[in-house]
Amino acid sequence: MNIQQGRIDTVQEIVTRGFNYLDQGHLDTAVALFTTVIELEPDRAVAYHYRGEAYYTQGAFDNAISDFSKAIAIEPNFAEAYSNRGLAYVAKGELDLAIRDYNTAIRLNPHETLAYYNRAMFYSFGEEIALDLAIQDYNMAIKLDRYFVDAYQNRGLSYLMLEDFDRAVEDFDMAIKLNPNLDNAYKSRGLAYAFMGKFEHAVNDYSKAIELDPDDAETYRHRAKAWMHLNEWEKSAADLVAAGDIAEDVVASLSVSDFESGDDLEDSGNIAERSTRQEATGDTPLPQSRYALPILTALEQFNGSAKTKDVLGKVRQLMENHIGDIDLSRRSDGQVYMENRAQAMRSELVRKGLMKDDSLHGFWEISDAGREYLRDSGGP
Repeated sequence: MNIQQGRIDTVQEIVTRGFNYLDQGHLDTAVALFTTVIELEPDRAVAYHYRGEAYYTQGAFDNAISDFSKAIAIEPNFAEAYSNRGLAYVAKGELDLAIRDYNTAIRLNPHETLAYYNRAMFYSFGEEIALDLAIQDYNMAIKLDRYFVDAYQNRGLSYLMLEDFDRAVEDFDMAIKLNPNLDNAYKSRGLAYAFMGKFEHAVNDYSKAIELDPDDAETYRHRAKAWMHLNEWEKSAADLVAAGDIAEDVVASLSVSDFESGDDLEDSGNIAERSTRQEATGDTPLPQSRYALPILTALEQFNGSAKTKDVLGKVRQLMENHIGDIDLSRRSDGQVYMENRAQAMRSELVRKGLMKDDSLHGFWEISDAGREYLRDSGGP
């Protein structure tokens, strides 16, 4: 009995060492230690789970899924293993399996903070954005852990995409309070201030973000645009040059038309000034509100319900005489402006009851109230 107990103690020590190496980022060592534990005790679910975490961090997603699945087979109520397997499924693009795992994790443990957060991230940044659902899950994650910095930061980004700038700023404020060195929070709050027209505040936040991460070309680009609005052309030009030194395509992204016209590329001040004039004369993305009627019209043309990508395609057709090149270009987060605005408007329509909130995942569906609204607005 003592020998057996001694062996168990030794195995537990290996688990602890493996976890410490995993926590420190020594992934190969962690994998080796957890493999040793599995060889000694093949039914120890936590060893598969932790090895799965190491594999996931290494980008070995198939191995991670295999280990999380083995942990679940041993302990069917292992909520954290479901949540982490969901992350691995997202990485592989198997989104239906991911959302199923997140839902299972939450059903098994309604206090599993990371499951809410992971599902919120899925809704925020996945292929089929549902910001209203994302915010609900961020709310739960924050309720369970009021010091969850990343939840505040990403809920703020969701509010930013919904153009609810005051709430976005409040969340970025909290993220910064909890972690004063979070450069992305300063950058994001700067974006919110810029959308609100508070360009001096935006410059201050971009400057702090640059202080924390001087190699982020995009932040220089954002600050350059803020300087433009403040008529600080030399400072704007300097930021454009700094951004260009980090990423050559950044300056071009601000002023492609200037380059095509044969203007002197060294004249960054003139480029910046003309870029602002273009923005002031309408070269900005259509506002979110312009997408409401086209979305409802598209859904009616699909007999009330359709897949997200089909609705977005129909909306683009319906708005072809109104959208410009900038609406079809990509934002700094990689999303197409038109799709971002339409996705955000979809969340608003759900909130107002004009679209259904219980549709199948990946589908948009108009409600009876939405049909009535559409008829009152002169639609089909």
